[in-house]
Order: sequence, then C-alpha cells, then structure tokens
Amino acid sequence: QTAELADARSQLNAAQTELDSGREELNAGKRKYNSEITAAEQQLADARAELDSGWEQYKTGLAEYQNGLAEFEEQEPEALAALQELEKQRDALKAQVQDGEAQIAAGRNLVSGIGNIADAYADIAGDLSNLPADAAAVVQNAGALDAMLPPGTLPSGITVKGTLEQYISAQPGSAEKSRAGLILSMAESGISSYLDTQEKELAPAKEGLEQLAAGIADAQQKLNSAREKLESSKQELNSAKAALETGEAELAAGQEELERQRAE
Repeated sequence: QTAELADARSQLNAAQTELDSGREELNAGKRKYNSEITAAEQQLADARAELDSGWEQYKTGLAEYQNGLAEFEEQEPEALAALQELEKQRDALKAQVQDGEAQIAAGRNLVSGIGNIADAYADIAGDLSNLPADAAAVVQNAGALDAMLPPGTLPSGITVKGTLEQYISAQPGSAEKSRAGLILSMAESGISSYLDTQEKELAPAKEGLEQLAAGIADAQQKLNSAREKLESSKQELNSAKAALETGEAELAAGQEELERQRAE
C-alpha cells in the first residue's frame, strides 16, 4: 500500500510537471503571439503615420501647384499679348530691313550694269532699239538711280538714264562719248557712296531686328518652360497620389489581416 501511494504520488508529480510545462509553453506562445501582434500594430501605426505625412506633403504640393497654375493662367494672356506685340514690331522692322536691303542690292546691280555697259560700248556705238536684254534692263531701270545721287553730283538737268543712252549711241572717240563717260563715272561714284551710307544706316535696324528676335525667342522659351514645369508638377502630384492610394489599400489589407489574427 505504501508502494502504491508512492507510485501515485510519482504519477501525480509527473502530471503536474507536464501541466507546468504545458502552461509554460502556452504562456510562451501567448507572449510570442502578443509580441507579434504588438509588432504588427506598430508596423501599421508607422505606416499610418508615414501615409499621413505623405498626404500632408501631397496637399501642400497640390496647393502650390494650384496657386502656380492660377498665377500662370492670370499672367499668360498679358504675356502672350506682349509677345504678339514684339512679333508685330519684328515683322515691321524685318520688312523695313528687307526693303532697304533690296533697294541697296538693286542699286548696286544697276551700278554694276552701268560699268558693264561703259566697258561694252567704249569702242562702239550701240542701237538703243536693239540692245542685249541685260543692257536694255539697265537702261530701262536707270531712272531709279537719280534719286540715289547726292545733290550736285551731276550737272543740273542731267539724268543717269539720259546720259547712259547718250553714251551707248555716241560714236567712239567723240566729245559726246567722252562727256557721257565722265558723267557716268561721276554717277557711279556718287551712287556707290549713297548706297554705302544707306547700308551703314540700315545696320542699327538689322541689329534691332536681331535683338527683337532674341527677345521673342527668350519670351517664348520662358512661357514654354513655365508650361512644362506646371505639367511636370502635375504628373508628379498624380504619381504621388497614386502611390499614396496604393499605400492606403495595402494598409487596409494589413489592418484586415491583423483583425483576422486577433479573432483566431
């Protein structure tokens, strides 16, 4: 009977040991579970805080973008109007420069043509009704050169066209030929001097045209740059919002998973 009692006590002690061991394992499991739950809660809380900070930054960026867009849209019409005015000035000055250059080029071509005629008809008398096309064109347009002659260049009543016709039709070696040749030489010199002066006077307009063109290009570039920056900001904000919304979805899924684990 004593042996049986000892055996029973031994079995009871063994059972108690197993029970204590089971309790310890259970408590360890609970501690691990609680620790994991606490860690998950902390991760979710950190994610929430990070998302909240992200949303605040997004709202700040959105407000800045909206203010910038409103300012740009308010100022753009005035900037475009100023740009259009610059373009009008450029076009008017460009037409002036091109007209001046065309007149100078035409004058120099006629002076060159007079020189060619002087050489071609130095030793011959020509028929005014049967001139080569290039010589006939010079004679026909020579009247425009009178306006390019500095005052006093030619004797009173003498014209470039009339002198040219006299030179062509005069006999070689005659006084008329010599006189007409001298007058043509004086006319060439006077007209060339006039054209040189016109070219110098045209230089500031050409420089102004270049400056206008540069100013227009700079203004256009600034407008385009402002538009591009606004568009870039808009795209960045859209990307940030999409990332935040993805984060919200992931956070919601994590919260749902945590609630499910708590319920088990």
